[in-house]
Amino acid sequence: MEVGKAIFERRSVRFFNERQIDTSILREILIAGIYAPSAGNLQPWEFYCYCQPDSVDRIRSVSPGIMGKPKAIIVACVNEKKIKEQKLEKWASNAIIDVSMACQNMMLKAFELGVGSCPVTSFENDTLAKALALPSYVKPLILIALGYYDKLPQTPPRDESVIHIETRSCDKPSQEQAKIPEGAINFATEILGFLVTSAKINTREPPSYAIMRLLEAASKICEYLASSHPERRDISESIKNELDTASSLYFIGDDNYISHLEKALEQYLHLLSS
Repeated sequence: MEVGKAIFERRSVRFFNERQIDTSILREILIAGIYAPSAGNLQPWEFYCYCQPDSVDRIRSVSPGIMGKPKAIIVACVNEKKIKEQKLEKWASNAIIDVSMACQNMMLKAFELGVGSCPVTSFENDTLAKALALPSYVKPLILIALGYYDKLPQTPPRDESVIHIETRSCDKPSQEQAKIPEGAINFATEILGFLVTSAKINTREPPSYAIMRLLEAASKICEYLASSHPERRDISESIKNELDTASSLYFIGDDNYISHLEKALEQYLHLLSS
């Protein structure tokens, strides 16, 4: 199934038929969830899937938002211990976004497999956690009711007026755009803004992000040098490639990033003498 078809045709299904969902299907749905993006690749989630009738009934008893009788329920949670271990308490709001994106993945995968789904947030969090004997550091965030359906609900109308696309430079600029000062697109202004905002948001990001921001700033400078000094384009682009590779490796914890930084420094010395 094409992604677009799943996005535009998936509906929230609240009433299900009696057909049971095979465990292998549930696993495919859950695997789709853990492949969602997460800030800093922290993956701050835990997913519990319940398909036994007594477990489903226990969840429904404290979740007024669940309508009908789903054949399985996924309890999508935030793992607060993982956030605290990384000392990212200020980053906790990102975990809510991460888990939400994972839930979207799971619902789209469910639709591809012919399974209906419905996200639910109308439930009593603490009572649910106790009823399911979840670890104290695991906080339920979203429930996904799952089951096969006989008919999909109608698609409600969508308000496209909420979409706002910036006018391209070749189009007539809006009055607001005309007020943007010319210096706003100047490289020095751009890199200044990048560095200052990086320092500001680093207070709520993993400490390792500071190195990545510096590497990204250096990469931007190389890009500027390549475009403004054609005679140095090749070496500037070569340094940029080494810096981008180093950043990618550093992000995934690969110590080989050091060798790429060393290569960048060697080429920098050639740049100085050119």
